[in-house]
Amino acid sequence: MRSNWTPEMKAALSAKKLAQLRPSSTTKVCPRCQEEKPLEEFRIQRRKGKERIVYCDPCHSEKYRPQLRAYHYISNYGITESERDEMILQRNGHCDLCHEIPEQRLVVDHDHVSGEMRGIICQACNKLLGFARDDVVTLTHAIEYLGWAV
Repeated sequence: MRSNWTPEMKAALSAKKLAQLRPSSTTKVCPRCQEEKPLEEFRIQRRKGKERIVYCDPCHSEKYRPQLRAYHYISNYGITESERDEMILQRNGHCDLCHEIPEQRLVVDHDHVSGEMRGIICQACNKLLGFARDDVVTLTHAIEYLGWAV
């Protein structure tokens, strides 16, 4: 807290505000849920050193998750979330790789070199490609290892 504040100025602040301004405090009040929580429940802003974000983790996720998801699809794949949903409907919920209807959600698959979107696949197939580093030779060796004819 600033040392040049007068006692009258300090008295004018609410107890909650004082708790929020104290840098040595181990708790912080979330303005959204109005709960006092340990500092560990407030993420550190990467761009501002050790300064904590305004909202606690649950409130931050609730407030920003839809915006982050929309930004993710536009910036990474050049499609909107509704376009992704339409692609899933066109496939009747089937994975482009294994052709199964997955228990988990379908994800957008893309080439990590070119950035081009390849299709909609299940998380299991996405992990398969990721662990193989999208390498055709590695995947061919895996097929041979399993005893299938190439």
